[in-house]
Amino acid sequence: MKTELAPNWWQTAGVVAEKTAAAHRDLGLRGVASRIFHRAAAPIVKWGAITFFERALDGLHAGSGSPAAPGVFIRQLTESDLDRMLDGGDPDQDAGSLERRFRRRDRAFGAIDTTGRICHVRWVSTTRVHIPEIDRDIVMHPRQAYFYNGYTRHDARRRGIDGLVRRALFETLRSEGLTSVCSYVRTDNVAGLRAASRWQRPAGTISYVAIRGRKPIVMRSSTIGLPTLENVCCSF
Repeated sequence: MKTELAPNWWQTAGVVAEKTAAAHRDLGLRGVASRIFHRAAAPIVKWGAITFFERALDGLHAGSGSPAAPGVFIRQLTESDLDRMLDGGDPDQDAGSLERRFRRRDRAFGAIDTTGRICHVRWVSTTRVHIPEIDRDIVMHPRQAYFYNGYTRHDARRRGIDGLVRRALFETLRSEGLTSVCSYVRTDNVAGLRAASRWQRPAGTISYVAIRGRKPIVMRSSTIGLPTLENVCCSF
C-alpha cells in the first residue's frame, strides 16, 4: 500500500518565503529581526514600546499627499459585511472578536476595490479599547476618537489606500463634531510608524516589559500628549 506524501516541500517553502518577504516589506529588516527575537524570548519575557499619535480635527484640510486609489471607495461597514471583512481584513481577527466590537458600538470603515472586495478595514472607537501590549485600556476624552486595527490586504498595499481611508475618516469624524483622533503603533513596525507620521503627530512613547506572563510594567519614556490609560475594569 502506498503511503500518502506530505504536501510538496517547495509549496511550503514558497508560502514561507512569501510571508517572509511580506514581513520584510511591512516591518523592515530591523523589525523582522526584532519580531523573531521577541518570539524566541516570549515564554520568559516580553518587552517593547508603542508610540501614540494624535491629530486635531480643526477644520484644516485633512489630506497629506497620498493620491486617491483609482476606483476605490470608502464606506462604513456593518455586521452584514462580516464575511467580507474576514476575507479582506486582518487575518488575525476572527468572527467572534469582530462581533464583540460591533456589540460595544465601535465602528468599522472599509475600502472597497474595483472587484467589490474589501481591501482595507479600520476600526474607530469613541469610548475605550484594550491595548494588549501593555494590558491597559485607552479611554477617550469627550469628542475624541481612536483608530485601531487598520489593515490593508497585502495585494492592495502601496496604492495610497491607507491614506485614502484616513482622509475620509478625518472628514467624517470632524463633520460629526469630534475634535481629535489618536492611535498607536508598535515601534518595531517601521511601515506603520511611517504611515502614521504622515497623517498624525507623535504624542508620546510608552515602553513596557512583562516577565513570565505577569502584568506588564509600564515606563513612560515621554509623557507629553499621552492619552488616558487605565487598568482593565470592564469586559467587552
